[in-house]
Amino acid sequence: MNDRSSATLSQWVEGARPRTLPAAVAPVLAGTGVAAYVADVVWGKALLALGVSLALQIGVNYANDYSDGIRGTDDDRVGPLRLVGSGLARPSAVKAAALGFLGLGALLGLALAATTTWWLLLVGVAALGAAWTYTGGPNPYGYRALGEVSVFLFFGLVAVLGTVYVQVEGLPWEAWAAAAGVGALACAILVANNLRDIPTDVEAGKRGHRRRRAALVGRPRPRARPRPMTSDRGRLVVGVVSDTHAPRFWKGMPERVAEELRDVDLVLHAGDVCRPSVLDELATLAPVHVVLGNNDGADVAAWGAPETLELDLAGVRVAMIHDAGQKQGRVRRMRRRFPDADVVVFGHSHIPWDETDEAGPRILNPGSPTDKRRQPHGTVGRLVLADGAVESWTLVEVS
Repeated sequence: MNDRSSATLSQWVEGARPRTLPAAVAPVLAGTGVAAYVADVVWGKALLALGVSLALQIGVNYANDYSDGIRGTDDDRVGPLRLVGSGLARPSAVKAAALGFLGLGALLGLALAATTTWWLLLVGVAALGAAWTYTGGPNPYGYRALGEVSVFLFFGLVAVLGTVYVQVEGLPWEAWAAAAGVGALACAILVANNLRDIPTDVEAGKRGHRRRRAALVGRPRPRARPRPMTSDRGRLVVGVVSDTHAPRFWKGMPERVAEELRDVDLVLHAGDVCRPSVLDELATLAPVHVVLGNNDGADVAAWGAPETLELDLAGVRVAMIHDAGQKQGRVRRMRRRFPDADVVVFGHSHIPWDETDEAGPRILNPGSPTDKRRQPHGTVGRLVLADGAVESWTLVEVS
């Protein structure tokens, strides 16, 4: 852990988890839509309600970062940046940010109560308590599989019904219907996050409370035994690509990529394909194995992309993942996740990588052929495997 905060402003913004903010906006939009349907919109109160919802969402995100970070649950987490778990910020600083945003939400809620009815203060106190004790305090209810109940209640019923009530001072049936729908969607988002976190929650359970939640949700199914694959020559030439980001950067297979992969026996794509047409093009050269990136959608998943993949290639155990977690601890995280692999191919960073030591599998990243970012060249990899060993790994410049 750093002695003092080294997080930049952009990392603080990322630590607020801006991708979760639509879940705070949705109930206010739904409630305001109901108000417009049954009466009139009171824009001042609608904006106050939006401020309350956003402030509480950011506050609970920072509170979750703080509480999980001090328990060690986030040491090897994938997904959004964790300020405490990554060591970028002092726990006290993240706690202060959480309390600051929760306090802002309380002030905006006070203004709503003052202009509507004072009993709303009781609802506000309950919401603040739920925000902090989700993962904070001595007995966090989020670790007891009750997070979805709270999300349905506060980001569904309370948020939507509250938005309607402060504008029309009534609760028509349309408000209840909208609240139930928004609450169900918020629960679905939380379930998706929890399923993503099960592997690290189970591991962290050795040190904390999340084992109970992982046990209740369920552990990942055992992985299928990798299927051996060899070529007629007794060795495999494997083309390795990642982060093609079509159509913004990959507008069709670049000529140099086609030249370098034309003779390969197999293509591995480490995610952020963005359009399945990329995989169709690569499949004209050789069979393709791919994993899902954080920018890939259902169409890439339907093409055949799982989140992780393990293969037996010419006697070499090769694992694949698009590791979208924080940079700190990435190599350790992948070695822990694939302890039996000989090679782990990963995407996401756009930075070519080759690291080998006696502690675990060799870690490879081919960079990106089309979205090189700060790298001098776009690149792909050529991995030659034979007789249960890596014969060679070559990074090839294609732009």
